[in-house]
Order: sequence, then structure tokens, then C-alpha cells
Amino acid sequence: MNKYSSQNWLLLLVLTIIFVLNSKFVFALSININSVINDLRLQLTQDYSKTFYNQNSYLLIKPKMIVIQITKSTSLTNAIETYAPAQINPKKEKYAYYSNLNIGTHYLIDKEGQINELIPSTIKARSTIGYNHTAISISNEAYENQGLNFKQAKSTVDLINYLKTKHPSIEFVIGHHEYNHKRMPHFKLYHNPNETIKPIIQINPGWSFMKKIRLMMDPNYKELNFD
Repeated sequence: MNKYSSQNWLLLLVLTIIFVLNSKFVFALSININSVINDLRLQLTQDYSKTFYNQNSYLLIKPKMIVIQITKSTSLTNAIETYAPAQINPKKEKYAYYSNLNIGTHYLIDKEGQINELIPSTIKARSTIGYNHTAISISNEAYENQGLNFKQAKSTVDLINYLKTKHPSIEFVIGHHEYNHKRMPHFKLYHNPNETIKPIIQINPGWSFMKKIRLMMDPNYKELNFD
């Protein structure tokens, strides 16, 4: 069995990660491990990466960005069940047409702010068109943007701080609704060799949620106008 495989992805293991931020503060971050990784998913991820990013590896090396999303699900269980299969549901034709690899997310944050790891941040996930070769995805449990809450925003920021410490290569943190914004600086990382794949308009997690996150990360944050 591959070292990244899990004998039971439903098994919840609490991982306490101690890390130093700015060499001043020490945090304890509790993460539930709900791994969806198995040999089939790794092979499909490698195939997907080779086809769309010309990278013959499932490994995510020196990620440059974090993308914040919502699950568009009615519950945490429903979200995990959606991400769990290695292969995409054939009924999701707009995704299945291009690859058998299921959509995924690295981290899932529930309504109480509990962080769940589905895919390690060192493995690619099929999550954001054009950026899966360089992005870590964080999905918050919500059916729509209005369902997001402060606990989720706080945990999102804590997780971002941890990931930026673990991966110093990270330069950008964006909302899913911003991924195709050509005037924003992260767009230089966009890579889509297949012109038949058209960017999908996203509205999650929304400007309001991202503003909360950015203000927590930087109290002096001022919104820039890229319109």
C-alpha cells in the first residue's frame, strides 16, 4: 500500500501541529485526518497533472497560492462523501469529459471551525481550473456564501498561517471567485493548455468572507480596485 494511502478514510485522527509564526508566537492547530488518498487517486492525479500541466507527478512542490472555496454541500458528511471517490461521478459531465480524476480539496472546515485534511498539502488536488499545479485548496462547509460564519473565517486564517509557515513559497491567497481575474497578480500562474476548457464563473466564497479573512491577516488591509 502506498505510504499516502489510508486503510480507512473515515478514521478520524487528531493531529496537533505546533508551529512558530514570525518567530514570536506558538500555536496549536488541531486537524482531523480524513484522507481520501489511495493508489488509484495518486495515479489519476499523476495522469491529470501530465495532461494539463506537463508535470509527470502527483506531488505538489513549492505551491504558490491558496484558494478559498465553499463545499456547496448540505453537511460535512455530504461534502466528504463527494470528495472521497478517486474517480469523478460520470454524471458530472463537464468535469468527467476531461479527466476521470474526482474533484478534491486539501482541507475542509466545518461549521464549528474544525479543520479536516482530505489531501496532504504535498499532493495535487483537482480543485481550481488553471492552478492545480501550484495551489492548495481550503473549502468551507456551506451550501451558499451566506452560510459561512466567523468560526470558519478564524480557522481559515489559522490554517493559512500554518500553511505559509510550512510552505514559504506561498505568495497569494485568493477566493475562488477571483481565480480568473486577469488583472490580479496571481493570474500570472494560470495555466490552461486546453482551449476547449472554459473558465467557470465562480461566486464563492464571496467578497465579504474574503475581506474578513484579509482583515484578520492584516489589520491595515485596504481593498484594491481591479475592475
